[in-house]
Amino acid sequence: DDDDDDDDDSGDDDSEDGYHSADDEKYDSGDDHDEHGDRSSDDASDSDSGDDYDDGDEFVYEDGISKAEYLRRDTGLKKILDAIDDRTARNDSYKVIRDQALMKNNLDPDAWYGYTYWELHAYFSCYRWFASKAPVYDSEKWADVRQHWNDFRDEDVRKYPIPEVEPERAYQFTEGEFDPPTTPFFAGGAKGRGLKASRDISEGELVFKATNNTVVFTHGHTWRKFLFSLYERNGEPYDSGTACDVLVWSWVQPIEENGPLVIVADLDNGSLLNEGREDEPGWDVPNVRCGKEGDTMCMMSYYATKHIKAGEELLCNYHGFALLHAWPDMGL
Repeated sequence: DDDDDDDDDSGDDDSEDGYHSADDEKYDSGDDHDEHGDRSSDDASDSDSGDDYDDGDEFVYEDGISKAEYLRRDTGLKKILDAIDDRTARNDSYKVIRDQALMKNNLDPDAWYGYTYWELHAYFSCYRWFASKAPVYDSEKWADVRQHWNDFRDEDVRKYPIPEVEPERAYQFTEGEFDPPTTPFFAGGAKGRGLKASRDISEGELVFKATNNTVVFTHGHTWRKFLFSLYERNGEPYDSGTACDVLVWSWVQPIEENGPLVIVADLDNGSLLNEGREDEPGWDVPNVRCGKEGDTMCMMSYYATKHIKAGEELLCNYHGFALLHAWPDMGL
């Protein structure tokens, strides 16, 4: 789901700290916009023609550039697509990347403060990032992301002190730690990265839970700013990969009974948990769920629903905890 607004004109200045925040004369500008609907959005040969990507009559994009010409101009994209063995997947990737590039071209960079979830996805060129074989983070990379989050939060509070009557805009879910029986791996295909059991796991056993690596955003605009800070932190070339990863690894849910919606992200390998669904064609059956049987809501602890053997992929039905259509409720 998506909304699109441009009624705040405060995004013209660059911030002193290198990411988009100096426009926040009215800090919650990102949440005050009107919402008005949804936005739809074989190995290649040595030839540069792009003909190996054709699959029938070619759709003509509004820019008038053919597929062959587009790939001649964008050799980086051609390299990404050449690495995709399956012809159908390769063509599908080309189409969504091309569609998203057009969407990005229509975005006003000065109106970033009102970007919705899918506009952020387009601005960071996330379909392009995920078409490549995105790496599994090592401990050093995760430590770097978490340190950046701490620095971002501290700077945000310094520049925009929080009134006593208001909740923190971003915080750690807990100070606790947990060593889960999981191992990251590359699951392949549409799944990309994933998690598998590092040992046998008994039915009902705690597989993982929210820790001091789990961060919560009560304010959608703060989350938006955090993504831009990741994207821009090292200057050009911008870090689309990390920004896109954190974007798709975030979700919306309440974290207390009758509590407000918040955005949650695990800044650790818990983010690699892929989705499974019961009784749906094309989906693997989940073996992990948030909460124990009978729980009325997800309280950020995840349990095995069956005996899981070492090496088996861990899967969870996201509908059990994430409100997939609630981004507009967070101003996104």
